[in-house]
Amino acid sequence: MADRGFADTKLMEYLEPKLGWHYRIRVKNDLWVLPPGKTPYQLKDLHLKFGDAMQLLRCKNN
Repeated sequence: MADRGFADTKLMEYLEPKLGWHYRIRVKNDLWVLPPGKTPYQLKDLHLKFGDAMQLLRCKNN
């Protein structure tokens, strides 16, 4: 479990393969997501409800 301050993609790329850690990170809804091969979007465009969660794989943040 982590929080917004840990939204560092290089750290996340290290934690799972090297240390076997899994994580969940809360981020603000104005975060831009850059999925490979797709159009970038802000999380608020997904219209998630309070408490909803989703998994984003192989994405970068802006």
